[in-house]
Order: sequence, then structure tokens, then C-alpha cells
Amino acid sequence: MTPPDPRARYLALLASGLDMGTLHIAESGGAQETLRGALPGVTAKMVLRTPAVYNTLVDKGAFGFFESWMRGDITSENIGLLVYLVVSNKRLLDALTQIPASRLHPQRRYPLSTAHPDFLSVWMGKTVSFGAGFFDGIVETLDQAIAAGHQAIKDAMMLRAYDSILYIGQTMGSFAAFFAENHTSSRLHVLTHGHLQKQTLQKDMRVRGFDKRVTAEVFDETTLQGRYDFIVVNHLLETIPPSQWDHVFYKLKDMLRPEGRIIVNMITCNTAAPQRGTLLPKQSPPNLWSFMGYENARFMSQEAFLGYAQKNYLRVRDQKAYPKDMARTCKLLRASLDSHAPDLRSHPDGNTQRLFWSFLLSVLEATCLQGTLIPTHWVLEHDV
Repeated sequence: MTPPDPRARYLALLASGLDMGTLHIAESGGAQETLRGALPGVTAKMVLRTPAVYNTLVDKGAFGFFESWMRGDITSENIGLLVYLVVSNKRLLDALTQIPASRLHPQRRYPLSTAHPDFLSVWMGKTVSFGAGFFDGIVETLDQAIAAGHQAIKDAMMLRAYDSILYIGQTMGSFAAFFAENHTSSRLHVLTHGHLQKQTLQKDMRVRGFDKRVTAEVFDETTLQGRYDFIVVNHLLETIPPSQWDHVFYKLKDMLRPEGRIIVNMITCNTAAPQRGTLLPKQSPPNLWSFMGYENARFMSQEAFLGYAQKNYLRVRDQKAYPKDMARTCKLLRASLDSHAPDLRSHPDGNTQRLFWSFLLSVLEATCLQGTLIPTHWVLEHDV
């Protein structure tokens, strides 16, 4: 029996998973398809510029969609609406994010640290930091949103004189500068995601005169060592494969001094409530990072987070979910990205990084608003 061609296979996959909403598909040859779910929902459209794109979509799932969109083989009037349609349909999302690992490069292709700081500063403002804060009042600018996030971290630490702090995660130095300016008696050690981030941070600290109190290294498993009063983990766990989660929790607990705290800002995934009395780590749902070139990572459920913390003798002192704040920050980031588009196109990083970040924002906006992902702020301490 002849297997169905890629076009038929992909259309059947979309049709079987589309429970709500409408998807219009237009092809370069003029053919059109309209798929409708049984329930009402958003209407989105995608245009396939070449028939060969079906092979990519069948072989690589959501990652193939991301690559095809980056190349211009797939276009849409509103990429955010198209992503929202996908994440709104759980069965479709499950199917699209089951990536055959044997057909993919084993490393992340678009890590956030590959963007040059000069490129990021064009549209992220002087803070050059990606994240979201808790907004007690009106936040009108990107800098205000990022400052709110830094302040939330500082408030959770309850810093004393001469404390030692470890910061791990996405940064070009904005938190380091915020910390050094607002708490002059402590030392901060930063583990970054790449050498470019490290060099940028070190240069900025020298210029500001903070280099005696702020040091930096590139993050890997071997650099998780030392003893600290406070540890800040900012959007790190999302980019670590599940096989390393237990090791990272163990190392964090081991590095934390008895009266210290761990502040974790991360994006967790929405899962069904656990059975009563069970806090064991659970398998996380589909790899939404596959939409953005992160092939090996998974989002951790809140139940899994609590399970890993409990297993490593850490308890939750405080927890706050902030999906609305993250969505608001994404809107500010998108507005800045769009307004600086001409300058970004002429930058050496060019359209690749601009398109990548545009797609990243679409996924975060859609998943935060739909409830698939839940940005959460945690404060942990030793469970003694």
C-alpha cells in the first residue's frame, strides 16, 4: 500500500487535532484548504510558498514550522494569531511538538545568547534584559517593566550587609548594574549563557566601577559551585533538558547557606492537578521551545517543580504567577521591535535575529494569554 504523500499526511494531522477555530491554508499553486474545528475559536491563515514545505513539516513538526517561517517558505498575515490557534488546540499542539529527535541537530540552533548586545540594545533599551516583573502600578515603558522585575527579586532576597549573591540566567548585565547601584556592601557572581554576555557584563561593570564586587563566568554544570546567601535563577530551567533538572536542584540546594533563599523566575507549563498527596516530578507536556529552535528543553510543570524542590529538601516560602505581566512586557517588547525594524534590518545580525525574536514573542504572547504557559516567581529556602 502506497503511503500518503506529505501534503495529505500533514492536512490529516491538522484536521484531526483542530478542535476549535478555523485555519485557512493557501498554497503557491493556487490550491486552498479550510479546516474548521467543532468549537468556535480564532481564525488564522498561513500561506505555503513551496510544495516542498510539507516534507519539512511532516519530518520536523513544530521546529520545521519555525524553520520554514524563518526562511519565508511559510507566511501569515498575523503570525501571533496563527500561533495562538495552535496552542489553543491541545491535541494539535501535542501532535506538532512530537519531534523525531533523530532528524534534528542535537544542539540548540537559536540560543538567546547568540544575539549581539548592540543588536539587543537597539530595541530593548538601556536595560538589555529579557523578562517580566510584578507591576504594582502603571508601567508604560520597557525599562520600567524590567526595573519592576529587578526590584521584585531584590525585595524577595531581603538583603543584609556583606551577603554573597549568585545570579544565573539570561542577562547582559542589567540586574548586575541594578544590584550594584542599590546594594553597595555585597558581592554578586553572575553565570551567563555565553561568552559574549560575559564580556559585555564585565566591560559594563568596569566602566561603572563595579568590577570589584561583580564577577562573571559562563554557565555550565561544573561552574555550579560555591556557597551563597542568595541565589537568583532567572529563566534558566526552561532551557535545560529534563535529564539535568534533578542535578541542578541538588546543586542549588548544596550551594545555599542555611539561612539563605533561592529566587526562581521561570515559565512553567499548565498541567492537570496532581492526585492528592503526590508531589513527585511528572513528565512535562510538549516541547513548546521547539517552536523557537530549542530542541532539547522542556517546560517544567508546577507539580514537577515542587517535586524536585521537595526531593532536595527545599520548601516554597512564596509563589506568584504573573502571566498578565509577562504578556504586557511582551507587548512592550514587540512595540519596540516593530518601531526599530529598519535599524535592526541593517544590523550585522540582520533579519535572522529580528525574525527569531518576533516569533519568540508570538509564542510567549499566545501561551501566556491562553494559559498554556504560566510565568511564575518562586522563593525557596532550606526545609529543615
